Amino acid sequence: MPDIKELRKQMKYFHLTTLQAYEIPDAISTLLSARVRLGQSVFFAYQQFKRNKDKPIISLAQYLRVIAMAYPMLSQRTYHRSYRVYERFIIECGLWINEIEQVDFVLLSRIAECRHITPYTRRDLVKQILDRMEQGDSYRQLSDRLGKVLESYKERPEQLPDAVIRADKRLVDVKMDLTLSRSKIDEMEYPAKIPVDFSGIGLPRVVLPWDKPEPE
Repeated sequence: MPDIKELRKQMKYFHLTTLQAYEIPDAISTLLSARVRLGQSVFFAYQQFKRNKDKPIISLAQYLRVIAMAYPMLSQRTYHRSYRVYERFIIECGLWINEIEQVDFVLLSRIAECRHITPYTRRDLVKQILDRMEQGDSYRQLSDRLGKVLESYKERPEQLPDAVIRADKRLVDVKMDLTLSRSKIDEMEYPAKIPVDFSGIGLPRVVLPWDKPEPE
């Protein structure tokens, strides 16, 4: 057991500003969100591929199989999970990457791959996990509790009216205007890396609160 006084003596040489000078917080953030950012790259790559009319459209599974063959350092399952996490949380739920990077990726993928819950529930589950992490729950406790919750939704799938689903998608559109590099309302830690010739994924343009209306 290290001596507390000795540790305090050592820590005085490592002031927080000194650590930040080496961009350690940014490096940690990049490490935690690496798989989600992989999903971001794969997501836009696949969307761009589908927009290319000169090539036949292939399924997502076929596309990921090609990527796994080209880059065998990761399995097709890993590429697929990264894609789903990015699609279900960032695109459908309107969250930012830095909002979910603290949550273990395996837990995120289990929530993302559950077909019986809505974006509302996905956001709520992430919040519950973050709250319990702050309370000191271990990964085993979080995993066991999440498994029970997802099993209950499997037995009783959620059903929302179409009007609520459309409204939820509209809220996501407002939060995730993919033609913007940054949001002035909720700053992203890192802007989404969108291909230059990729103008969007079919989402309608939204009216932003700082846009001036055109005179009639």
